[in-house]
Amino acid sequence: MYKILVATDGSDHSWRTFVEAVKMAKNLNAEITVITVVDDKPMLAATIPFTVIEDYKGAMEKIANEALQKAIEYSQGEGMEIKTTLKHGHPADTICSFAEKNEFDLVVIGSRGLGKIERLILGSVSNHIANCAKTNVLIVK
Repeated sequence: MYKILVATDGSDHSWRTFVEAVKMAKNLNAEITVITVVDDKPMLAATIPFTVIEDYKGAMEKIANEALQKAIEYSQGEGMEIKTTLKHGHPADTICSFAEKNEFDLVVIGSRGLGKIERLILGSVSNHIANCAKTNVLIVK
């Protein structure tokens, strides 16, 4: 069976990316796994107190879990079963590694992520994945 990995970060754009992936999966009779990655080492970590970093990671994990739950509920409404996974690490490297290890046929990711500052970081995530993935990558605009 054709396997699609969809990356999400909880942003509106990644939600639209997920909805597009569901449409494709239904047409291809494909299996979908949704992945979200919480960055264990956010930018500026060296200059921010540990408790602030832990609060940040906790908030990001909450957003990630909510995004995965929303994806499960939507796919059930569409008559599809999906798999979900939450990982910790560098987003692009973690997604590429997971895709390769689990032999996905396609990785689907949005062209941008959360907010203006994060867009600088997460926009580079899609570019990094396009270059590091050993399988096909679809970047949804």
